[in-house]
This record gives sequence, structure tokens and C-alpha cells, in this order.
Amino acid sequence: MKGAKLKVILADTQTRVDVAISEAERLITTEKVNFLAGGLYSSVAKAVIPIADKYQIPYISDVPSSA
Repeated sequence: MKGAKLKVILADTQTRVDVAISEAERLITTEKVNFLAGGLYSSVAKAVIPIADKYQIPYISDVPSSA
């Protein structure tokens, strides 16, 4: 991606599932992000997965899962 620029847009989930869902929706629909990354808590990360799937957006998280 020669010379491609990456713009980082941050959102704070406040470690709350409801906020994580709302912020994921906002980032995808309003900010038009190409992918989501983050999720330091498994409950938050697991809540964002269905949102990313709904919009067919890649979601990168380093939270371990037993699922």
C-alpha cells in the first residue's frame, strides 16, 4: 500500500458492554472505519463481535477466548 495513510480513530468503551456496542456501531456507520481493533476485556470484546459480523467488518482483538 505504497504511501497509503492510516487514520486512527479512538473510542472509549468505559469497559461497559452497552457503550462498546454503541461505539462499534458509531465507528462503523458514522466514522466509516474499515476495521475495528481493541477490546481489553473479554465481555466487551465478545459484545463487539456480532456488530462487526453484522457489518462484515474485520475485528482484531488480543483477548483470549475459550470459545
